[in-house]
Amino acid sequence: MKKLLAIFLALMLFPISANAATMLQDVDSGSYYANAVIWSIESGVATGTSDTTFSPDVQCTRAQVVTFLYRYSGSPAVTASKSFADVAPGSYYYDAVSWAVEKNITVGTSANMFSPDATCTRAQIVTFLYRGFGNNENSADNGYSDVPEYARNAVNWAASHGIKSGIDNGLFGSNNPCTRAQAITFLYRYNNLAEGKIPAYSGSPYTVVNNNVPSFTNLTTTSFESYGDLDSLGRCTAAYACIGRDLMPTEERGSIGMIKPTGWHTVRYDGIVDGNYLYNRCHLVGYQLTGENANEKNLITGTRYLNVEGMLPFENMVADYIKETGNHVMYRVTPEFEGNNLLASGVLMEAKSVEDNGAGIQFCVYCYNVQPGITINYATGDSSLTGQTTPTEPVTSSYVLNTRTKKFHLPSCSSVEKMSPNNRKDVTTSHDELISEGYSPCQICKP
Repeated sequence: MKKLLAIFLALMLFPISANAATMLQDVDSGSYYANAVIWSIESGVATGTSDTTFSPDVQCTRAQVVTFLYRYSGSPAVTASKSFADVAPGSYYYDAVSWAVEKNITVGTSANMFSPDATCTRAQIVTFLYRGFGNNENSADNGYSDVPEYARNAVNWAASHGIKSGIDNGLFGSNNPCTRAQAITFLYRYNNLAEGKIPAYSGSPYTVVNNNVPSFTNLTTTSFESYGDLDSLGRCTAAYACIGRDLMPTEERGSIGMIKPTGWHTVRYDGIVDGNYLYNRCHLVGYQLTGENANEKNLITGTRYLNVEGMLPFENMVADYIKETGNHVMYRVTPEFEGNNLLASGVLMEAKSVEDNGAGIQFCVYCYNVQPGITINYATGDSSLTGQTTPTEPVTSSYVLNTRTKKFHLPSCSSVEKMSPNNRKDVTTSHDELISEGYSPCQICKP
């Protein structure tokens, strides 16, 4: 069972108070850890490092991690204390360390030392989580080559449940320091896993979240649309709108082929993927709803399955309702990226009709960015047939485009000499990519 939920921004699965959402100046709303940090503060698991900071990139100590787990468990009374020479009675982490020892979460770094101020590694925090909440589960080995034996079961458990994946090249990054943001995100993902918010993909393109209740706090009949800024990796954040008839398009959709969302690959699997191409440029807020088209803040790389089987039925539902009633619908779509992955694991879609307070439209669903029969590397967007290791990638060549006629030519084609310089564009790309962008091959040079 795999859990995916890293950057649901403000007002996603947990309603976020205005104070908590705005007080942290160093927590970017587009970061992967934004909602995890807000959740941790509102639930009492963590506190900021000041009234306005959380210090997400500061390395997390062993004492802090154990304290987070202790608070998450309700700060239970400790029946016995473990005497470590470096854990002073009265310290903020004294009860937490005693509790962790009592629960066999930690045995210290030696018989008499806990090393509270030492930086917690990725392997250590995953091991703490596993010992506390993993129920001795044995998961399939994920094949990471840098995992110490003491953390092997813990890392397999965390990876299998989507609590944490590796960093790259078959490595888990076991000895890498764990930051405060990472520590809280791991615990946040476990919490969502424990509450069954996002089950593993099991054949349905979407799953209901939060009892199908979206987390809008303010309803309005004034149409608007808002697209979050791209994050530091160039990834989309959240798209948010109140959709009415006045926002809907009145003209044909134009080309979006010039947009290359993170994780984009032009790759096809003939006979396996509907339409052959694995990836679509998926609108967060569908074109039929707001007429927003070639907007890089509204386009992610999504599988054909996500686009057509997952998102489109909900978009159609909203569009039909608005056209039939003239009412407004609050609408928000948030892509979820785990860690630094360039490809979203899925999207959270929320909608609620305004004038009838949800009687006509109300849903909160998570749509999986998967493609049956295809294995996807979410860090890069690379893919392969399930059971194979070699991805299908296009061959690139040099072409000349006529942007007016939407034809593409070989550079040696006689038509190129007659082409207006204003309409000419030289590119190096693949045949399939140009087709996907709406261009057709010249019938003279037949590129």
